[in-house]
Amino acid sequence: MKKKEQPIKGYRKVSAFVDDFITNPLSIEEAEDRVEDFFYEAEEAEVDLIPALLKKLKDEEQNSDVVTAVAFILEQYGDETVIEPVAELFKSPDITDTTRSTLLSVLDYYGVDTQDPSLMSYFRDIEGLGQTALEGMLQLSEREEMLETLLQETSNFPKEAQLMMIAEFGKSRDERALPLLGVFAEYRDKELADAAVVQLGNIRSSKSIEILENLVTHREDSRELIERSLRKLQFAGVTREETPAQGSPVYKCLLSWMDGRGSRVMMVARQKDARHVVVSNFMLNEKVGIKDCYGVPDLPFKEFDRMVKEVKKQLGGIEVEYRYCVALIRDALWTALKHRAAISPLFSFHRRIFGNDPLTPQFYGVDLAPYGIEEVRQRLGELLDRSDELVSEPPFSDWWPDIPPSYDFVQKKKRFLKRGKIEPKILQEFLSQVVKPQQEYLMRRLEFTVDFLWKKNPKAYREQIQKTLAVWIALREQGRPLEQVPFLRALATVTLDNVLNNIQMGFTEPEDYIPEHYLPED
Repeated sequence: MKKKEQPIKGYRKVSAFVDDFITNPLSIEEAEDRVEDFFYEAEEAEVDLIPALLKKLKDEEQNSDVVTAVAFILEQYGDETVIEPVAELFKSPDITDTTRSTLLSVLDYYGVDTQDPSLMSYFRDIEGLGQTALEGMLQLSEREEMLETLLQETSNFPKEAQLMMIAEFGKSRDERALPLLGVFAEYRDKELADAAVVQLGNIRSSKSIEILENLVTHREDSRELIERSLRKLQFAGVTREETPAQGSPVYKCLLSWMDGRGSRVMMVARQKDARHVVVSNFMLNEKVGIKDCYGVPDLPFKEFDRMVKEVKKQLGGIEVEYRYCVALIRDALWTALKHRAAISPLFSFHRRIFGNDPLTPQFYGVDLAPYGIEEVRQRLGELLDRSDELVSEPPFSDWWPDIPPSYDFVQKKKRFLKRGKIEPKILQEFLSQVVKPQQEYLMRRLEFTVDFLWKKNPKAYREQIQKTLAVWIALREQGRPLEQVPFLRALATVTLDNVLNNIQMGFTEPEDYIPEHYLPED
């Protein structure tokens, strides 16, 4: 006689919450907040939360929305006590392989070694599961709002699994795999990138040609492989087609000023329908070109306008012409090629915001003549003497180099440093050892900042523009030593004070430092 199941306290409450969670879709942040609120409600009601969630999943596992929702909630729970009951259900013979695969991802989230071969023995049909997973990925790749999440998850897979997945994408001959293969083809890991290039040659689509012709990260060191895939497509009768022009009008473009690491945010939004915009954001960087990309496929106008206000307030953002954005993207790609840097893999996806506009890498030279440089040359001494005032004003106040070499320098010289009292010799050494290697990037940052401030408000920022030009003239045209430029002496002083203070507070390296990614030299 089958043992009767004991009722789980609060099951109805949990079941109702999951149903409501599914029928009322939210953004990721809103969903996380809603789940967290429910955790408090469940705790107050003394609900057996985890058993109730797993029963809901098991009872309704034919409903993929329920399985996905429960997995999301389990991951948000954030407590390792989840592992044992999830593992127990994972091993149960009463669930399908598809559900088992979802539970495996939950276990992986909590740090369980999901590459353990013994776990695979619980699956009835590994090959069939692989096909199901592949189809699931291809379906997700069609939904822009899910693509980035999917890519983040696959980036954590073991390399062998990633290579196998890339091969399966190619064997599928399915156009839906192209956005994913395009991203992998821009990965910094050359083995993964090359595998994706090979598989792009197996999917007979003009889009494959477009992706291959526009690769950036490994354009030079994988040129032969790229050309081989292109020839394979051409021999198969596939021809290059122009990308359809982006039909929706440009709604708004925004650009922030450059921060202390040479990065700035560029936002491009196109009107999607009467209530939404599609937005792509690019983090442009003076060293690696395109450091990051992210976007929203259907952002309500109100939310986008709120985002614009925040960027203007926090990052000094300004609205700019669309053509200027295209020029900056082309310059960023030129920068990546020049420095052999790995751009954000997601660029291969987000470049579509530019429609059929050519994005051939091209240097963008800032013409300083229209910005009053002749007048600055005549007043150079006076303006340069006051250039140290820039350090207390945005965006320059954020320019102190919060980078590892600054911390290394302060660690070595700590006993010679006192806040507010730094000897000229120490300043000179810092400028020589830390700032001098960055001078090429600093010059470009000065040029772009003059350009930016002029576009923002030439009258309101006239003084800043002139002082910035004075620094540029002193360094570029006169070749003055760095220690003879008041702006740089002040910047060095602020940097040493800030870094010394950080180290004394226990921070021995820059907070949230994201290193630039360069490709290995041949």
